[in-house]
Amino acid sequence: MKNLLKIIVLFIVLIIWDSQHLKSNEKPTKYSVFIDSLIVELNKIGIKDTFKLDVLQSLVREFINIDIKVAESYNNEISKIIQNSNNPYWKANAYNTFGLLNWAKSDFTKALDLFLQSAKINDSLKNENGLLRNYGNIGLLNYSTKNFEKAIEYTTKALKLAEKLKMKREVALSYGNLGIIYQSQGKLKDALINHTKALKITQELEDRRGIIRNLSNIAVVHTSMRNFSEAIKKYSEALELAIQEQDNRSILLLQGNLGFTFYEIANDSTKSYSNTEKKSFLTLSETYLLKAIENAKKMNFDDALYEYYHSLSRTYAALSDFKNAYMYKDLYYSIKDSLFSVENNKAINDLQSKFEKQLVEKENQLLKKDNQVKQITIYASIVIIMLILAGLYFVYRNNKITTNLNEQLEKQNQKILDAKVELERLLKMISAKNFELEFTNNELAQTNATKDKLFSIISHDLRNPLQAILLNSELMNNFRSKMTEDEQKERISTILESSNNLNKLLEDLLQWSRTQMKRIELHPVDFDLKSLVDVVINLHSEQANQKNIKVENHIPESINIFADMNTINAVFRNLISNAIKFTSNGGNVQIEYGGADDKFCSINVKDSGIGIPKDNLEKLFSIASSFTTRGTNNELGTGLGLILVKEFVNLNNGEIKVESVIDKGTTFTIKLPKSQNASDF
Repeated sequence: MKNLLKIIVLFIVLIIWDSQHLKSNEKPTKYSVFIDSLIVELNKIGIKDTFKLDVLQSLVREFINIDIKVAESYNNEISKIIQNSNNPYWKANAYNTFGLLNWAKSDFTKALDLFLQSAKINDSLKNENGLLRNYGNIGLLNYSTKNFEKAIEYTTKALKLAEKLKMKREVALSYGNLGIIYQSQGKLKDALINHTKALKITQELEDRRGIIRNLSNIAVVHTSMRNFSEAIKKYSEALELAIQEQDNRSILLLQGNLGFTFYEIANDSTKSYSNTEKKSFLTLSETYLLKAIENAKKMNFDDALYEYYHSLSRTYAALSDFKNAYMYKDLYYSIKDSLFSVENNKAINDLQSKFEKQLVEKENQLLKKDNQVKQITIYASIVIIMLILAGLYFVYRNNKITTNLNEQLEKQNQKILDAKVELERLLKMISAKNFELEFTNNELAQTNATKDKLFSIISHDLRNPLQAILLNSELMNNFRSKMTEDEQKERISTILESSNNLNKLLEDLLQWSRTQMKRIELHPVDFDLKSLVDVVINLHSEQANQKNIKVENHIPESINIFADMNTINAVFRNLISNAIKFTSNGGNVQIEYGGADDKFCSINVKDSGIGIPKDNLEKLFSIASSFTTRGTNNELGTGLGLILVKEFVNLNNGEIKVESVIDKGTTFTIKLPKSQNASDF
């Protein structure tokens, strides 16, 4: 009896507290500090679209919990921005946000379609952060439509990705979502375990909204377990935090859950309540459910109305108010028919099946490609890994390990020789295939010249850095005690430089061999060229700073092309690196937009360097006659970089040409396909 009185007193106080809060917030003039700061940033003059989209998406997610109409207004601004953009990352994030808004409006089919569109783009971009959000949302949406098997499948995918990426907040969210699903299936112990894990993480992160969510979920499980005292305790803590946070969505959910819990307390068969006590609990149930329904209507929260109409109908029936019981039962069925129609669930299942089929097909294709290139890449991979380990091994280990360095390098040398034998075997296969196809004499001569060039690279460029590693290692091993610290650092620097050069040569050889054997897989998309070039320039900033060279990107905003991002990235990396390499200290490198025609955009990579002799211009893109020279600061090259550039440009249906004047500079001109007019959201 004492516990019963305490419960009644506690929730009478909470009703008064909650009512005052809602009354004071009927016409809110000021939001949380976080939302106010977002609005300030949004209203700044000259804000860039990338940052503006992040701010708008954050505001949509916040106002979904406060005012759905305000959320829709920010959503419309996002839509206007992505309609004029071909940036795939922007679209993936926007579709996910659009899905959240439609979900809050209970348009489940539209929400799932948008989540799947976002997931498809993120999967093509290998954007695991984006996929994590998509899987979590798809899992909970399936829970909302009572498709529990799919809900567990996608939520588990989200949990694994969150753990892989070490994102604690998302790990907690996934545990909480699994708890909700298990609770709906009647697996109450599993639900409580997952909710408790989620609560522990959100408390560590001091994530107040996460704590509210997890306390509420734990209270729901305790209600199902008929442990009402513990449920009420958790609801009290959650409601106090929700009011402090002005989280209207959580407040209405807690009100609805409290209404349901008081109904369950009143009908607890293990207790012998008097009619007066039972009526008190049912009156509390009615009060909270009416408040929850009022707020759900304001927020257009139809799936919450569906739950609370049903609960309130039961409460009125228990109070013998059959008129209201019938009215809310009728409202319950009207919403149920719209939310969970057969056509709606069928559309959701069709969308999921299509998306999952595409994922399976893509995984099979990737597996097939991996098996095809595995035999070619295994030897080069072993060499690269062993050389990197050897460099780190030598620098960071003590004298005892250093004495064994020669033995390790001999083993690596043997592996390099094995790789050479394998490459020779591949070249012989190429020659044999050329004879079978009856090439002309000129074609055979070109093939033989290519083979001779590859043998030259293998026997000369591969051997020289290895000999430098062996020689300097032997000197360190035998005469280290007699060397000064500067001499030791110089030898170590030579070993590391030779290892890096050898690594670059093997990477270029591997890339070239993959282009010749048609192993390069292209994924052409529309993308912003200026953004890509900015990223490449940033990668070479240290190289440019060492020579005091100014690298400038003059490509205008919104110049979009249709090509494979990875290979085009490699093209600009090689061209900009070469421009810096052959430009003297204090020079400049400029990337300019050369205009466009009906099909192609033209881009110039221009430097003020030493130039290229006219006789050598024709050799730049030929494996049979390629050559390599040292840069203005004696930098080394492999002789394969520009060959790969031409291969990659050709693979993307583009063109490349070069013009150069001795002591004045060199200009590489690339023509790439213009952006396709893809349909926007």
